[in-house]
This record gives sequence, C-alpha cells and structure tokens, in this order.
Amino acid sequence: MLTRLKGAAGRCRLRVTLPVALLLAAVALLGLSHHSLQGGGTLFLAVSQQRGVVRRLSQDTQWHRNGSDALATWRSSLLKRMLKLYKATEAAAYYGRSSNTVRRARGQDACLEGRERQRQRMEPAGFHRFALFNPIVRCPDGQLPRRLGDDGDGGKWLCQVAGSGGGRPGHTCVVYSVGSNRQVDFEIAMLKEGCEVHTFDCNSHGQSIYQGRHFFHHLCLGNTNGVRDEQKRFVRLDAAMAMNGHPRVDVLKMDIEGFEFEVLSGFQWLKSCGFPTQISLEVHWNHLYQMTPFHRNPDSWGHLIWPLHRLSLAELAVVFFHLADLGFALVSREDNPLSVQGCCSEFTLIRVEQPAHCHQ
Repeated sequence: MLTRLKGAAGRCRLRVTLPVALLLAAVALLGLSHHSLQGGGTLFLAVSQQRGVVRRLSQDTQWHRNGSDALATWRSSLLKRMLKLYKATEAAAYYGRSSNTVRRARGQDACLEGRERQRQRMEPAGFHRFALFNPIVRCPDGQLPRRLGDDGDGGKWLCQVAGSGGGRPGHTCVVYSVGSNRQVDFEIAMLKEGCEVHTFDCNSHGQSIYQGRHFFHHLCLGNTNGVRDEQKRFVRLDAAMAMNGHPRVDVLKMDIEGFEFEVLSGFQWLKSCGFPTQISLEVHWNHLYQMTPFHRNPDSWGHLIWPLHRLSLAELAVVFFHLADLGFALVSREDNPLSVQGCCSEFTLIRVEQPAHCHQ
C-alpha cells in the first residue's frame, strides 16, 4: 500500500511498500504480455517480440488449448478480482461484519490522525486469503486430481503421471520431491506409479529406499547455486536437472516451509523447457517458520523473499502470477484443516504453455 513518511519539514511524502511494488511489476508484465491467441495456439509476447520469443502450447491438443484460454483469462482478470476481494474485505471491516474474514495489517501510519488512523489496509483472514487461487482446469484426461501418499500432510493431489510418463510413450516419469524430513510416503506412492524419484533435503540425511529408482540428494533447491551457512549446498532446479541428466521433470513436489518462494523466484521463462509438467506445493501466508530450525534463528530469515511476517494478498497474487506467466494453471487446492489460523493451503498446478523454442 502507499504509506506516508514525514520529511525534514514535517510534511508527509508517499512511499510505495514492497507488496505494491511487486504487484505493480506484475501488472506491468500483464499489460505487456497478454494478447489474444493467434493461429496454431501461439501467443505473441510484446515484451519479448524483439527477441522473437513466442508462447506456445505445451502440446497441440484441445485440452491444452482450453487450458491456455483459461489461463489467459485468469491472468487478465487477476487485478480486477484482487481489487474486488480487497473492497469486500474493507467493507466487512467498516460495517463490522464477520471478523473471521478480516485481518488488519500490522503497524500504524505515523502521519494519520484520529479516525484516519483506523483506515489501514485490511487483509482477508485465514483461508480467505487464498480465494483468488482456485482451480481453473481439470486434468488432461477430464478427471479430477487424485491423492497420492498418506491422507495427512505428506499426500499430494496430482493428475495421472504413471505408465507413459505424462502422455509421452517410452518416457519414464521423473519426480523431484523437495523437503522430506525423513517422511517418504509420497516417494513410496510415486514409486508404485512406476516413476523414478529423487528426494532433495539438505537439512537431513537419507538413503535410497528403492535401488535404481529412488535417489536421495543431500542438497536444497534455491534460486542460486552455492554453499550457504552451515555448509549447506543449494542448487537451482535447472542445475539439479542437468546434474541428474534429466531433460524434463514430470512432477515437482515442494514442502519446505516457506522456502518455496525462493525456489520459484529462480524460475526463468527462457530456461523453462524441461520444467515440471506438474508442481505441487504448500503455500503459507502466516507462521512460515513454525516447526522449522529457522523459527528462532533471525540470521536465517534473510534466505526467504519475505522475512518473518504475514504475506499480503498482493504478495500472494504476485507469486501465483509468476507461475501463471510461466504457463502453469491451477488444477487443485486443498486447505490444510490442521493449520493455525488458516495459514496454509496445498496447491497443484499443471503446465499448459511453454516458450516456442522448446518445440524447435
């Protein structure tokens, strides 16, 4: 939001806070990149036309065409839907309606006096903060995603990945599971589907649970390659794929207590040809560090895009817009019934668009 700061003369000047700066950047990208579909499922991006880069369907099927249309509609309507939800949230607070849907932003503006001091940005509370991020497509086979793994926190909702490896005959499905904490029920479920599974976790030591098809890597995924504090090695997704000799990945599962944002921030459009067909991740807006080694260690908070605070609706919108701009459409959302104050939900996204050069 826009806040006011007192200058040397006692006057207030405007400052754009981080959530709004991020949102404005996404809106600028939206205005530059959203054009109608051209023949053959090609979407030309004005921001990239100088380099001749175009957006193409991942595969030329009716499902991918419908998914691309749904994703384009989702991208172009995100700003309007976000403003509508903020308006409803503000109205609920103003008229004293259900407090379960409203949460006041922390902090107060030193330049606001009297009743104006109460007019801070209201944020949707609990799971209402995820209201803009509901599924917009079904699975390619027309079915809803099915749960793989335990019924608890370890299981994930995914579209079909077994057998042909996501629709490509003769291709073994490849699954990357990031963050395990020695819980391998998801890995076991994916092994039963006939997939090759790779587990990444630099905070614990593990071993293969199925020789030849399951591999444990004492590494963490991030947005840069290198060694960090306590000699933990971080790699980008594309570097991990190159290390394992994988031209593509079918499923990327992440449950790393807020570090998902850093991993996603390292995803680049032009280098995304082999990126996962499906991404399953848990998204937190509150209590990011609870139940992790970083909860009581402020020195570690800087490794995330956002330090220890509650993520605004605008910040979450930028995260999901980033994924939509990479061609991923929401196919599943599951709110965590055991979460504190509706802090987190599980999402699955499936890719419907890629850079055109991926097909050359």
